[in-house]
Amino acid sequence: MNKKQKVAEAWIRGQVASTDNFFTDGQSLYSYSLKIGETLESKKIVFDYTSKGENYVTKTTSQHVQAARNAGAELWPVNR
Repeated sequence: MNKKQKVAEAWIRGQVASTDNFFTDGQSLYSYSLKIGETLESKKIVFDYTSKGENYVTKTTSQHVQAARNAGAELWPVNR
């Protein structure tokens, strides 16, 4: 499991984790300074900042979103 996936898995479990540009306080998930995920009650949601979405930011942020999805987060549109 790579570092990105470890951060995403920690977020799913509600734990603190970080790499250089991907981090979580256990409740929210960030790519650089952009909040890309949050916890709603017991549900983990990640916003669609992927290259296929309308709110694409960077390749790295897209990879962070994908790591969160692989960990079990639900993908939501950015403008909810």
